[in-house]
Amino acid sequence: MAGCDAVVHFAAESHVDRSIYEPAPVIQTNVTGTFILLQIARKVAIKRFVHVSTDEVYGDMEPTQFADESTPLRPSSPYSASKASSDLLVLSYVRTLVFLGLITRASNNYGPFQFPEKFLPLLITNTIDDKPLPIYGDGYATSAIGFTSSSLPWNSSGSGKRTIRRGLQHWRLDVWTTSPWPNALSISWENPKRC
Repeated sequence: MAGCDAVVHFAAESHVDRSIYEPAPVIQTNVTGTFILLQIARKVAIKRFVHVSTDEVYGDMEPTQFADESTPLRPSSPYSASKASSDLLVLSYVRTLVFLGLITRASNNYGPFQFPEKFLPLLITNTIDDKPLPIYGDGYATSAIGFTSSSLPWNSSGSGKRTIRRGLQHWRLDVWTTSPWPNALSISWENPKRC
């Protein structure tokens, strides 16, 4: 990092299912990994730190509800709790150590080359293979999922990429929540087949 003006921190363990069954690696990567990056950024005097998070830190929402930066953090899995924890670490470093930071919280996405155990590819392959669908909680959920040509959230409709570019030019602490709406696939479940 020495000699750099900014850090854009994308690294994360992002698989919710895996975080439920084996949370330790998720906590290690997302919380401890963020802490290590912040410590190094502090040591080498990085001016700006952009932390890519997730809207999953807001927890479950009603189908007509949308999260924004004022929505309380209510994580509902070890994954989302680890991202909320790393968000809070970034906020504390920015406030206490006075370096500039931005947290982006994007919605889920889908597209080519996506890892096969992610939500939509898993639903598709399980349906083709006549396997149970992985539905959690009471089975009634609505999700906004934006299409991207590369399965990278910062490329979704270009908005995430623009958000990070703006973040690199931004000179004060902020949290930005981005969503693919209105061009999102909305998934709703009624009487789902349970695992």
